[in-house]
Amino acid sequence: MKNKLLLIFSIIFIFSCSYKTDEINYKEQNKRFDYTSIDNFKKSLVEHFNDDLNRFDKSKVEEIEINVETNIDYVDIIKNNSHEKFITNNPNKIYIFVNFILLNEYSDQIVFESMQSYLRYLTKDKILR
Repeated sequence: MKNKLLLIFSIIFIFSCSYKTDEINYKEQNKRFDYTSIDNFKKSLVEHFNDDLNRFDKSKVEEIEINVETNIDYVDIIKNNSHEKFITNNPNKIYIFVNFILLNEYSDQIVFESMQSYLRYLTKDKILR
């Protein structure tokens, strides 16, 4: 009986160690938003929330900037892994920053994490269902 229990626990342990956790498919998640133009981007944000103004602050979407500032070192932000902090502190630069990432072929994970920071900004002080 002891050996059977040991065998069962061993099998459970082996399967639990080999079980692949759900990994985020960043490329697929990034398709939620359309980065081809500022208007398409804003529209895709609104569609993401099903135009439910109780879930996000639509006025914040209208504040997104499209003018690139040359004094910001985006490469340094990415290299230092501070992209989420950058978006948290500069949410209106989300479109510029994401387009920089896409144009320079940085990872899909950076786009995803930056967008998650921006979505947190949009939903700040809102009750999410």
